[in-house]
Formats: sequence, structure tokens, C-alpha cells
Amino acid sequence: MKKLILKIYEYKLVLIAVAFLVILSGGCVKKDEREIKIGAILPLSGTYASYGRYMQQGMELSLEDAIKNNIIKKNIVKLVFEDSQADPRKSVDAFYKLIKIDNVVAVVPATSAVILALKPLANKNEVVLINATAISPEIEDSSDYLFTIIPDASFEGKFLAEVSYEKLGKKNAAIIYRNDQSGKSFQDFFSKRFRECGGNVVFNEANEPNSNDFKAHITKIKTINAVDVVFVACFGTETAYYLKQAAELGLKVQVITYETFNSPKNIEIAGDAANNIIFCSPEFDKNSDDPAIRGLRLKVREKYNQNEFNFFIAAHYDAISLVLDAISNGYESGKDIKQYLKNKTEYNGVTGKISFNENGGATAPLVLYTVKDGKFELFK
Repeated sequence: MKKLILKIYEYKLVLIAVAFLVILSGGCVKKDEREIKIGAILPLSGTYASYGRYMQQGMELSLEDAIKNNIIKKNIVKLVFEDSQADPRKSVDAFYKLIKIDNVVAVVPATSAVILALKPLANKNEVVLINATAISPEIEDSSDYLFTIIPDASFEGKFLAEVSYEKLGKKNAAIIYRNDQSGKSFQDFFSKRFRECGGNVVFNEANEPNSNDFKAHITKIKTINAVDVVFVACFGTETAYYLKQAAELGLKVQVITYETFNSPKNIEIAGDAANNIIFCSPEFDKNSDDPAIRGLRLKVREKYNQNEFNFFIAAHYDAISLVLDAISNGYESGKDIKQYLKNKTEYNGVTGKISFNENGGATAPLVLYTVKDGKFELFK
């Protein structure tokens, strides 16, 4: 009888132990629920830190809105930021850290040189790259893991050439281009289209990346009386220094450039010399009353206590929204997200309607902006 009682007791202990293990196991499964990580490699310090901050803000707000709108559950997706300082070598190190340690499924990088350095690594490791800033045509030269949501330099360079010749009536152009992939592409496509329109390129020189000294170029351009437009195909802060130095050296010739000039810091650098510059940007009215744009503008003001709201914030909001859209539909690996994005032909984002081509590149309408009395406004 004692043996029987002992066996029943032992059997109950086994049942309790099994039940405990089942509960514990269930708890572990819940605890180990997969956290999906999206990386970002942005210039968060150095010369282009102001741009990096705008990009980060857009990404953070995109995730917050996705959670608030029940597109993504809280704590499922995490953003991991790395500082590139716009340096390709630092960016490669950051990329390996993101994929080996953080196990990200997608990365949002910035600048053409950085993205072109990361492109083969992303393809090899099956990690999606979303480009919302870089415009070198080499970025979207094949169907791969790299997707872009803005027009490239071939599109913008031709557009600026046509604007210069047809809208502004300029016949003789000088070009100062950044000696990197994006700058060379701008120089190539602008020159070709400007000549096709009937214009002449009478000056064409490169400026080294991160160099803010344009005095030698300006001095040479001053000796060419025919020059009636200068295309500065450089980053916004570099263009701002060109404007400042051109004013100091007495060169008064119309300047055109592209969307990286769209930052208050550039007006701060150039001062009054920024007035009348003309630059293109994807069609995006930051002051629009469209509910999506107005809502994001207010969120930037409330969260970051800043009045500045621009294309860089909105474009990176759209970049993360695209990835979150894929994840919310069950596409959680880099390989799956790639397939999901490849099946998209267009996307309605805060920046407008984005159309994708077979290589993952994008086209979007362009508009012109200028600076009047120290403020950005549409050029008509």
C-alpha cells in the first residue's frame, strides 16, 4: 500500500514538472519572439550631420506612426542607427556590424559613394537597401537588393539643362562638379543635354569632395565673359560656400544646382549670396495642406521642437514606410522584402506618387525652387 501511494505521489510530481516545463517553454517562446531590425547608415556627425538628423527624424516618425496606426505591433520592429560621416570605409564597417551583430533585414544608407560601396555587400548578404538621397545612375543599373525612391542624376541633369537653356535662356554654361559618382554623372548628363538644346559648355572642372574652397574655379570663370549660368553639381553645403566666395570675388552669374541645397544651414552659410539661386527637387510642397504632409510637419514640430520640415525628412519617412509595408504583409527577411518591393510598380508616399522601374529605380515630377530674402520658395 505504501509503495502504491509513493508511486502515485511520484506520478503527480512528474505531471507537475511537465506542466511547469510547458508553461516555461510557452513563456520562452513569447520572450524570444522575433524582433525585426532595420538599419540606417547616415552622416550623423561631421559636415553633413544636419542632413543625417533630418533623415533620422523621418525614419523615427515613420515607425511611430506605423505602430500608432496598428500597421506594426509595438516592439516588433527596431531601428538601429550608425554614423557614416558620409565616408564609404566607415559605412562598410557599419554595414558589417548591422548584419553580423544586429541581424538587420534592410538598411537605409545615404550618399552615392556610400551606397555604391554597400551595394555588392547587400546583394551578397541578401539585405535590402533603400535609397532616399543618392542620385548616381550607377545605383540602379541592375535588378538587385537596392531600391530607390528619388530620381537619379540622369533625370535631374537633363531637366536642369533644359531649364537653363529653354526657361532661363542661358547659352553658355560653366560646370563645377563634385569629383565623385554623383557629380560626374551630373556633369555628363547636363553637358550632353545642354549641347543638344543648342548651348555651349565653356568651363568644366571637378572639385574634390568635402572641399569648400572654390576660389580657383571662380577666378577662372571670371575670365570667360560668355558664361551666363554656373551649374554647381556639388552637395548643398559645398554649393553654399561657392555662392559665398563668388559674391566675395565679384562673380555675378546665375547659379543652378539640385535638391541638396534645400537646407536652412546653406542659407546660413551663404548669407545674402544665396538669394536667386535656382535648384530642382522632386515635387513636394512642405507647406502643403495635404493631410499627410501637414500631419508630418506638425509631428516634427512637436517631437523635435523645430520648425524646419523638408524633403529629406519626408523621403526617409517614405523609405521606412515602404519596408514596414512589406513587413506588415508578412515579408520579414531581406529576400522576402526584396520580392515584395519588386512587385510594386508605384507607391503613394508623403513625397508624392513614386513610380518604380524594373531595376528598382524611381521617377517623380521635378519642380524648381529659389531663395528670396533668405527664404526658400517655388521658382515660377
